[in-house]
Amino acid sequence: NKSTIDTKADTKEKESTKRSMEQKSEPRQMFNSRCPFFCIMVFVFEVVVLNYLLVLHYGPTDIASEVSYALDPSPITNSKPNTTFHKLPPSGAAENEEVRNFCAGRSINYAVQELLDDGQHRDNRTQGNEKKSDTKPIVAILVATRSAKSWTNIHGTNINKILIASLNNTITAQELMTWRIQLYVGMDHDDSFWINNVQHIVAPDWMEVKPFFFEKVEKHRIPFNQLAKKAYVEGSEYFVRVNDDTEFVTPSWITLGVKSLRSYTPSNVGVVGPKCGQGNTKIMTHDMVHRTHMDIFNQNYYPPCFLNWYVDDWITQVYQHQNTGRHLSKQLDAWEVVHHLSATRYNPNTKHEDFLKRELTAGGDKIKNYIKGLEESAPPRRLALASSAPMPANWTIMITVNDGYFDFFNNWWIHYEKLNLGLDVLILAEDEVAFRKLSELHLPNAIVQRSSLTTVESQEHAYETVQYKKLVSNRATYIINFLCSGRDLIYVDVDTVWRKNPLPYIDSQYDMMIQIDNEDYNGVRPYYCTGLMVIASNERTIEMISLWEQRLLANPQLNQPIFNHLLHKHSNVKHAGLPIALFPGGHHYFDVFSKAQRDNVVVVHNNYIIGHKEKKKRFKDNDLWLIHW
Repeated sequence: NKSTIDTKADTKEKESTKRSMEQKSEPRQMFNSRCPFFCIMVFVFEVVVLNYLLVLHYGPTDIASEVSYALDPSPITNSKPNTTFHKLPPSGAAENEEVRNFCAGRSINYAVQELLDDGQHRDNRTQGNEKKSDTKPIVAILVATRSAKSWTNIHGTNINKILIASLNNTITAQELMTWRIQLYVGMDHDDSFWINNVQHIVAPDWMEVKPFFFEKVEKHRIPFNQLAKKAYVEGSEYFVRVNDDTEFVTPSWITLGVKSLRSYTPSNVGVVGPKCGQGNTKIMTHDMVHRTHMDIFNQNYYPPCFLNWYVDDWITQVYQHQNTGRHLSKQLDAWEVVHHLSATRYNPNTKHEDFLKRELTAGGDKIKNYIKGLEESAPPRRLALASSAPMPANWTIMITVNDGYFDFFNNWWIHYEKLNLGLDVLILAEDEVAFRKLSELHLPNAIVQRSSLTTVESQEHAYETVQYKKLVSNRATYIINFLCSGRDLIYVDVDTVWRKNPLPYIDSQYDMMIQIDNEDYNGVRPYYCTGLMVIASNERTIEMISLWEQRLLANPQLNQPIFNHLLHKHSNVKHAGLPIALFPGGHHYFDVFSKAQRDNVVVVHNNYIIGHKEKKKRFKDNDLWLIHW
C-alpha cells in the first residue's frame, strides 16, 4: 500500500508500473489513459479521507510515531499490537539529563497510554448530554427561589437576569481552571411556574445547574438545609449561600473567600461573607463555608429549628461565640454583593428569637469540641489545607490487587465511587485470577494492567513471608515507571477507605505528601506509611524512587523501613505528612479516635492489624464494609 501511494517513486519503478498496466485488459487501459486527471483526484481524495479518519481515531498527532508506555510486556487486550516504544518524560518532569535518560528506558504499554491520553480524547467519546468527568473541587452556590406573579417567562426571573448574569461576570477564567461551579436551586414542589420553566434556566456552559423540588413540610420554611445536604453528599468542597436576587459585584470572589477560610486556625473552620449595603449590615446576609461546617453540625447548614428568620444572625455569631474561644467569622470588605431586595415571598417567622441564644451556645460547644478533636490527634507540625495555589488536575490513582484481597478492592471502589471524583485509576493485578475478575468489571475511568508477578498464586500472603515481601518490593517499580510518564500519582493500599475527597489537602509546594505511620519511630520523624502516598513527577522524586527500587530489587524486603531511611537521609525531596486527624492509620482511627473525630476523617488505613479475616471484621464492626460477601 505504501509503494502504491508513494509520490516519490523513482523512475525505474514508474516504468515498471507502466509496463504492468499495459498488460491489463483494454477497458482498464482505456480508463487510465483517457482519464489521468480523474485518477489523480480519486487518489488525493482517498489519501485525505484516510488521514482524516486516522486523526479522528488517534487525535491530532503524528500517527507514524505514536508512542506507547508499558508497565510489563503483556498487553491488556488484543486491540493494538504489542509494540513498545520509548519516550522521554514531558519537559519539566525531569530536567536532569541523567534522569531523562533513565526514564527513556522505562516503558508502559498501550493500555496505560490510553489512560494517560484519556483526558484529551474523553470528550470525543461522550454521547448525548453526557459531560466529561471533572476532577476539580466543587464550589456549590445555594439559592432558594419562589416564583413571583409578575414572572411570565424565564428571562424575567431574578435567577436569570440578576444572579446568573452576575456570576458569569465575576467568576474568572483562572478560577474556572481551579474550581467546578454548581448552582443548586431549591423550589417548592407545587410551584407551577418553576415546574414548567426550570428546564429553561439559561446558564454558561461551565456552570452546572442542579434544580430540586422540595415538599413544604412546614409553611414558609426555606429549604437551605436540604439544598446544602444535597451538595454535601455530592462532594462539594465550599458552599456559598445567596438569594435569587443577589448580584455579585467583585471579580475573583471565590479566590477571596477560599483564601480567607484557609487562613483560619484550624484552616477552613469558620465562615466568611461579602459586604452588602442593603438590609441589615450588622450581620452576614450572604455567607461562605467549607464542608467542615457540615461535618461540625451534623450535615445541617443552619439549625433546623429556624424556618427562615435568624439564620443570618446565627451564622454570623456562632463562630465567634465565647464557647469557641476563637473569632472565626469575618465579613470581607474586598468582596461586595448587591441585594436587590425583591418583595419577600415568605412570611418571616420572628417567634424563634428565643431559640437563637440556645443554638448559639450549643453551636459554640460543637465548634470547640471539633477543634479540640483536631488538636488532640494532630502531629506537632500539623499540615494545614492546601495553599491558594491552583489544585493539581493531573492525578492518577494507582492501586495493586491480588485475588486474596479482591473483596477489599471491591470495598475500596464502592467508597471511592461515591465521591464522584472522576480520576483515572490504574489497577495492577498481581495474579491472573485477579486480572480476569477486574477485567470483567468494566470500571469507569480505570485501566486494568497485569503486574510483573503474574505467576504469583491466587491467595492472600501473610505479613513478612517471602511472597509478601516480593509483592511489596515491586511497589517502587510500578511507581517509578508511572512517574517517568510525567503524570502525578496517588498510590493507595487496597485496605483503605476513602470517606471524603482528599484532593483539597494536597499542597502543591511539596514533592511528596505521605500518611504518617508514627510521629517518632527510632529517631525517624515522622515515620511514613507507604500505603498512602501523593507523589509529584519531577527530578527529585524520580531519583528517590529509583534508589528505593534498586534497594528492593537487590533484596526483597518490607519496603517501608528502607523508604523512610532513603527519604530522610539520602534525598532532597520536599516532603510532608498528611494530617493524622484526617488521614489516620488503624491504631488512631479504631483505637484512639472518638466518634466525632472519626466523622472528620478523609481516608482511613486499616493497618496495625494482621490478616484478611481480622481486617475485614474490623471494617465490618465499624460500618466501613459495604459489600455483602
